[in-house]
Amino acid sequence: MDVYDISNEWMMFLRIATNNLYVCFRIFILGLFTGVATGVQLFQNGIMVGTFQAFCFRYGVGWESVLSIWLHGVVEIASIIIAGAAGFALGNGWLFPGTYPRGYAFRQGAKRGLKLAVGVAP
Repeated sequence: MDVYDISNEWMMFLRIATNNLYVCFRIFILGLFTGVATGVQLFQNGIMVGTFQAFCFRYGVGWESVLSIWLHGVVEIASIIIAGAAGFALGNGWLFPGTYPRGYAFRQGAKRGLKLAVGVAP
C-alpha cells in the first residue's frame, strides 16, 4: 500500500481525478454504440476492482487495502456506475425511440445522459 505514500498528494489527486473523469466520460460516450460497449466497460471495471481486492486479500493486506481504497473508492465507483447509466440513456434513445423519430429520441437520450455525466464530474 506504499503506492499512496510515494507521490506528492496534489499530483496523485490530479492523476486520480483525471483518470476517473476519463473513465466516466469514456463509459458515457461508448453509449453511442448502443450501450453494449458501456456494459462491457462497466463489467471490465468491476472485474478489475474485484481482482485487485482478491489479490490484496490473498497476500494478507486485504483489510488494509479496503481501508485505503474504499475511502475514496465509494465515490469513484458510484460515479462510474452513474456514468454507465448515462451511457445506457444515450444508447437507449438510439435503440428504442418508441413513438418518437429516432433522431429526436437520440437527442433526448443524449440530453438526459449528458446531465448525468456532467453531474458526476465534480
